[in-house]
Amino acid sequence: MKIALIRHGQPDIEFKGKILHTEFKNWLDKYDCAAVEEKNPAPDSLRKDVENYELFICSDLKRSISSFNLLNINKLPVVDPLFRECELPCWSRGAFHCRADILVIVYRLMWLLGASANCESKSAAVERAKQCADNLVELAKTHRSVAFVGHGFLNRFIASSLSERGWLGPGRPGKGYWSHDVYELR
Repeated sequence: MKIALIRHGQPDIEFKGKILHTEFKNWLDKYDCAAVEEKNPAPDSLRKDVENYELFICSDLKRSISSFNLLNINKLPVVDPLFRECELPCWSRGAFHCRADILVIVYRLMWLLGASANCESKSAAVERAKQCADNLVELAKTHRSVAFVGHGFLNRFIASSLSERGWLGPGRPGKGYWSHDVYELR
């Protein structure tokens, strides 16, 4: 049995432009609605590695679904909102400008340290990732090979959960866009 964890491609949204701190929630909403850049397609090696997988899972976020579409796999994915990326905290106070990519890093670090203003907590996200891993394992029992076209942090938590269950694969999945790692139960 095999489970592949694939990170989506580069989202088609401006990361370097400055935004007002209080507009970050609106920027996140746009990020969640963004497809991936078609000018940066999936590497051929990734396509070859997963083209024979039996089942594909996507979150309901557009970057996950459009990444699957760019893989050019002749199958329909299962789309499940349980597999959404871990949320980021947002605050409505303060008035400063900052680049969106810097805010993402700062807020993700704060989230990892326990801040969860207006979003799912880290502990809740870890529990949800365990449920995602359970679902992937059950699907792998039936389909033998399952690929999840997902997200950076959720993939890390799923990978950790799979490792705890005896699945063999990298201790930390790749962070880059289009990275993919395979976990096997022998």
